[in-house]
Amino acid sequence: MFEQEKISPKSWFSGTLIVAASVFMALFSNVAFFKATANTFGNATHGLPFTASLLLIMTSVFVLLLSAVCHRKLVKPVIIFILLLSSVLARPSQDR
Repeated sequence: MFEQEKISPKSWFSGTLIVAASVFMALFSNVAFFKATANTFGNATHGLPFTASLLLIMTSVFVLLLSAVCHRKLVKPVIIFILLLSSVLARPSQDR
């Protein structure tokens, strides 16, 4: 009856790569930020949902920015550059 449209792997691979890089940057490049957030709220019950919402918002912003910058053949080079830049910039903040 109805034929399903075939989705080529290239069309969803860049989106998956962008989301994976955004989650990685939000989690591991902001360790000092999340430690400071945990120290501020301590073991309060409202601290965990607030931190989770910060992570969600940060990941969403990274996805939007990378989606705006990455186009077809530029996806991998841009993500490599952004990941290297975030690791270089995150290093000094984690030493404290």
